[in-house]
Amino acid sequence: MKKRELLILLSFLIGGAIIYFVFQKIGVKEIWEAFLSFSPWGVFWVLILTVLYHLTAAWRLKVILEDKKYPISTKGVFSTWLASFALAYFTPIALMADGVLRTYILKEKYSVPWKENIISNFIDKLLDGTIFFLTIITGIIFFILHNLTIPIKLWMAILILLFPIGGITFFYYRAFKNQSMLKLIEKPIQKMFKKLPERAFFWESELFDFFKSNNKNMWKAMVFNFVRGIINWSRCWVLLLFLGLPINWIESLIIVGFTNLAYVLPIPAAIGSHEAIQAFTFSKLGFQSHNAIAFTLILRAFDVLIGIVGIGIAFRFGTKRLRKIINNPSVEQNEIENSSTSHH
Repeated sequence: MKKRELLILLSFLIGGAIIYFVFQKIGVKEIWEAFLSFSPWGVFWVLILTVLYHLTAAWRLKVILEDKKYPISTKGVFSTWLASFALAYFTPIALMADGVLRTYILKEKYSVPWKENIISNFIDKLLDGTIFFLTIITGIIFFILHNLTIPIKLWMAILILLFPIGGITFFYYRAFKNQSMLKLIEKPIQKMFKKLPERAFFWESELFDFFKSNNKNMWKAMVFNFVRGIINWSRCWVLLLFLGLPINWIESLIIVGFTNLAYVLPIPAAIGSHEAIQAFTFSKLGFQSHNAIAFTLILRAFDVLIGIVGIGIAFRFGTKRLRKIINNPSVEQNEIENSSTSHH
């Protein structure tokens, strides 16, 4: 835990150092003037779109859970989603910690078993990653068409992105054809272990069931996923318009793509990395760099607001859970035994 806390602190320091140098280079006065130019009406519309952006993610998770025969209210799924989002947003260095928290809340509050929990979480992460990386690639393509050049730093980003995008594409190819991925790694694993557990293939089969072409829930989740991407694109475009920038849909799509690119780096709230990347992007699109910094600060302010709500939900759940254990210590031991039994 000490090592993880040190990495989280280090990531904050790196982000802080980057944003300091960006502010020094561009000028605090210019950034502040651009920030103040944001229309009050913009606060209202961007807040609405931000809530919808996160709400569509909750609806996507709700559909996935319903497919696993665990219907949960929109309010319940939304609160769970916000708690896990806050953890991922503020501590991205703690990989998969948000998924662990979400799984735990769904297990404790809504009695979703570990297996269905883990499969549902994987599907949700996969769909989220699909629209996330698709937005990046689309933004990069339009950026290249706009500038007719590919900077060396962008080449490096593209090469790095080939790995997750290739992995997601390969998964969809195997899942839609119902071809086991575990079979591909079975022999290498057998060299280290005796054999893959039978339940591993059973879990994979349940996972692939979701991606069958006749599964209406899959298509519903895909629609929510696509709508979420459109909302994200729209809120960035609206934010830019209320900053007074004469920007079109294609240019806003480029900026959204590079916003997602900034979040690839495991820096809390993309502090510094978002500013540096957007300063580069805005200048290539013909806009002033101080507008880029105002854009990143305002966009982050809305996401931080959502994150604070998520922290409150997570804290409330944690305190209730702790109170329950203190009042009845045997509960924790019984649940550990039950979860161990359910794994087998």
